[in-house]
Amino acid sequence: MKEVKIYPFTENGDVERVKGTKPFIIADKLNNGVKLTDSEKEYLTRSVNDNSYFKDSVPLMGVRFNFSDFLKTFVVKQHGSWHEYKAYNKSTLRAFIYGRIEKIIEIE
Repeated sequence: MKEVKIYPFTENGDVERVKGTKPFIIADKLNNGVKLTDSEKEYLTRSVNDNSYFKDSVPLMGVRFNFSDFLKTFVVKQHGSWHEYKAYNKSTLRAFIYGRIEKIIEIE
């Protein structure tokens, strides 16, 4: 069963402190089978790719929101080079990437 795992990754991380935050609300929706809005999907894609701690998670105040069960892996050719991204879907990846995209391939 797909599930977003939420747990502290530092000694100061406290799951109770992050309740009510955007990543927590998105995780709760996914865990309960509620459909995400486009802006929530775009936020998730941006947050996962813009952090320097994890490739498949969103860090917030020492707590890790592991969205790996819901993210897909894509390789993108842009300006002659290939880059790997995690995204909710191809549309949110296109919204996240700036500039001309030559090719997007989903890795299974």
